Amino acid sequence: MQSPTAKCQSRSALFIETFTAEFEIPSLAVTASSQQLAAKPKPMIVLAHSLGGHIMSNYIWDMQHSTNRRTSAFERMDYLSEIITFGCNIPMFTFACNTVQPIELPPAALPDELKAPAKWVNYFDPDDVFGYPLKPINAEYNNVVSEDIAINVGNLLTSWNPASHGSYWTDNDFTHPVSEYLSRFL
Repeated sequence: MQSPTAKCQSRSALFIETFTAEFEIPSLAVTASSQQLAAKPKPMIVLAHSLGGHIMSNYIWDMQHSTNRRTSAFERMDYLSEIITFGCNIPMFTFACNTVQPIELPPAALPDELKAPAKWVNYFDPDDVFGYPLKPINAEYNNVVSEDIAINVGNLLTSWNPASHGSYWTDNDFTHPVSEYLSRFL
């Protein structure tokens, strides 16, 4: 199945398919880890900042639509239970696409006990020229993204301008709610 945004998303899929078809990773550690992860489904939580949000979204979409059966359920993102994006610039890349389609969340293969809490939370600072809300992209994103949360990141010199983009990692408006949420899984 080809992505509706093929020009925008097919490069990572082509690389993944080519890489896995041409090279086998002979590492026993990788195989053991994959088998261990596949044995009992555990919630997968992805945190992605800035361009990382776009890259992870493309990777997840490609893996969810891959026909490569040699990938594990973990690699196919079947256990994706949460995605937290911050300073995410996905909307910047949608202008070049005729059709924009988000990832599937929760994934169809996600076990029922992990589906109910599955969500996509996006944090952004309105002063951050690289971070945007995701729900307004289109109706599909509005359904998949659980919440866009506007926060103020940075200090006296950076919180009111584009320099705020690099401040999510250390600002309590972001780190406190996210660490609180993640602590429930530990």
